[in-house]
Amino acid sequence: MPCTRNALNGFRRVALALWLVCVGAACAQIANADSVTLLAADNEAARARFELIDSARHEIDLAYFIIENDRFSKALVRSIHAAARRGVRVRMVVDGFCNGIPLQTRVALLRAGVQLREYHRPRFLRPQLAIRRLHDKYLCADRSNMIVGGRNISNAYFGLKPGVHTNYLDLDIQVQGESVHAAFRYFNELWASPELHHVTSMNVMLNTAPQFLNSCYRDVRERLDNSGRPMATQERHRGRFETLQIPPYVVEFLYDPDGKKDESVGVHARLYQLFESARREIVIETPYFVPDDRLSQILEAALKRKVRVIILTNSLETTDRAIVYPAYRDLIKKQLKLGAEIWEYKGAYMLHGKAVVVDGLAAGITSFNCDPRSAYLDTQTGVLIHDRRLAVQVLQAMQTHFVNATPLHDPRRPMGIPSQMLPEQPATPSAPTFGVPNPMEIPRQARRILSHALVRHL
Repeated sequence: MPCTRNALNGFRRVALALWLVCVGAACAQIANADSVTLLAADNEAARARFELIDSARHEIDLAYFIIENDRFSKALVRSIHAAARRGVRVRMVVDGFCNGIPLQTRVALLRAGVQLREYHRPRFLRPQLAIRRLHDKYLCADRSNMIVGGRNISNAYFGLKPGVHTNYLDLDIQVQGESVHAAFRYFNELWASPELHHVTSMNVMLNTAPQFLNSCYRDVRERLDNSGRPMATQERHRGRFETLQIPPYVVEFLYDPDGKKDESVGVHARLYQLFESARREIVIETPYFVPDDRLSQILEAALKRKVRVIILTNSLETTDRAIVYPAYRDLIKKQLKLGAEIWEYKGAYMLHGKAVVVDGLAAGITSFNCDPRSAYLDTQTGVLIHDRRLAVQVLQAMQTHFVNATPLHDPRRPMGIPSQMLPEQPATPSAPTFGVPNPMEIPRQARRILSHALVRHL
């Protein structure tokens, strides 16, 4: 009996020591928190990109669906060119159909040391590649600082294009810290992918008269060196969101495989899992809401179990893809009957933000449109963060979009209890109020996150 008691006590001591080690490791990880900043205002999103590139010391990686040949794009390319000339390793991936960088500028970048590759460059013998595009919006420096979200590199995404319904209303997020390593590993996989086409000076020479290359390079370099740095002319979302300190283990970097997509993995699969886990509220902001069969089933099941579903998308007046509008209106009929709250943005801009908030506890900022192309054809990137404070910030940004939207559901239906979640945004008849998380949900979420951290350390 004494031997058994001593063995039991010894086991308890070992278990307690292991628990303390795990808790200490988790607390140390919490102490080394990541910095997370929501970039809603155009000028803040532009400034963050220039500061990230200018502060890079070792390497810069970027992957974008669109890089135009306009004022903002030229200024950003100038910063990239300057970084390469001061010895920073620069790797660029651009979609082969949407690479608007002029040939002469490509020569200047290549000669400065920039490595450039295109995703699914148009090929006569492989027309099937044209339907699968790189839809990433990703910029990373020194493996520790990244910006992801919905903005491409163009005037229209930073409020610099004149006219009505020509600029996009968008959201990005900047993350600095440990969790960026996962994004760097993803970019390495993308960079090594056979789906990419290497752009070299020889490739460019085949499309440009050789006698003009040297003079073009000198001219472009001078113009890049002298180009100014544009800032947004319109300040939407006045005020800067506070930078949050968030434990890295609650930050998930989301990405899709670079080749043919698998229905069970990727950005859409993770977001669908999140929607399935909702207990109280799902809020979705997307420019094109054309749900596939699986997403429709998930949202309908959520509505049947009394989860509140709120969706904001473009109206016919603001969308830049009018061809998808009839399909969207047809697909939402059943969800409206089940009680979904669907709003159409009618502001002076085109809605382009891609964000989700579930139960006021998890927020996602991605490049994912809620449509079959985003789910099953194009590559996507984003982050999913399980933090209530960030969820509140994303809801605050969304609230400014809902103010300029009109509901498709019956306005006489109750919109839910008044919320204390958005103290700075007074409730208006034209905008929904978002519910407050059940107090019991927060301890459950905290326990889940702590358990996840402990399992990782074990």
